[in-house]
Amino acid sequence: MPATYAVIGNPIAHSRSPQIHAAFAKQTGQDIVYDRLLAAVDGFAAAVDAFRATGGAGANVTLPFKLDAFDYVDRRSGRAEAAGAVNTMVFDGRDALGDNTDGAGLVTDLERNQGLAIAGARVLLLGAGGAVRGVILPLLGRGPARLVVANRTADKARDLAQHFARWGEVIGCGFADLAGGKFDLVVDAWTKTAAPGELADVRVWWVKTTAADQRSPMSTRAKKYVEIEMFENEADAWTIELRGDRKEFRFEVEVDARGRAQVFTDIVTAEGRTVRHCRATTGNLRARRLLGIPIGIDSLSVECVDDRGRDQRGHAVVRKLRR
Repeated sequence: MPATYAVIGNPIAHSRSPQIHAAFAKQTGQDIVYDRLLAAVDGFAAAVDAFRATGGAGANVTLPFKLDAFDYVDRRSGRAEAAGAVNTMVFDGRDALGDNTDGAGLVTDLERNQGLAIAGARVLLLGAGGAVRGVILPLLGRGPARLVVANRTADKARDLAQHFARWGEVIGCGFADLAGGKFDLVVDAWTKTAAPGELADVRVWWVKTTAADQRSPMSTRAKKYVEIEMFENEADAWTIELRGDRKEFRFEVEVDARGRAQVFTDIVTAEGRTVRHCRATTGNLRARRLLGIPIGIDSLSVECVDDRGRDQRGHAVVRKLRR
């Protein structure tokens, strides 16, 4: 009989965890059933209890429940305790064991799959939620030159910096304090109480070339840092400009009545149509490479929803900057 697992969140329909874990199970020869589980914002514990009652063996936890999961479990791993957040639960009879794999997964992907060096890098984390809590300690363990946590509510970022100070230096600040800042690695996990489908997943937006890459003949002509500028237009609405490699991407951010941040941008579809003010659901920055070495920004692919509720896909409109 297959073991039953689920990913729990709100909203959750966008999650690709069932497909991902089905692939894992096939590779490792496991017989599992893995579903999505929608829990009410104030009903996490009840949803988990009901799932366990039907024979659930474990669950992954996504926004906005990683702190709820920390409180729910009976025992926690050391990294979950340090993070103060849980994204993985294993059920053993009456006990629930909580772990946090966010940081281990991110660091492994960056170093092993992307070939990036975190040691000596200037790292910026955008956000102060459960995902960020899970990645700070593993990032510190890789020896970055600087680790900055920035959040819309600056006090939350400062609180996180203070919490992790025993393991290394972390700087907490507000988004407005980032103007003109330069970083080697930017990790986006900042969307407030929003779903991963609203750009809340931890993802790399830009990575500086490594020391070896600097010997590339084109590296001196490529801009190696991301510059982030934010402009507050009015209460709960601001503009973010992301620049690098003489290219600029522009995003409009609005917070709705439920406190969820919505990210909008203009895209150009594969057919050449321009879709204005499209609500982004995913975004992936592609690096420009020379002989496999990242030397600049190529493009930013975006999946989004237009003002008529139709799914759209294309590349974010880019403005080319002068040298």
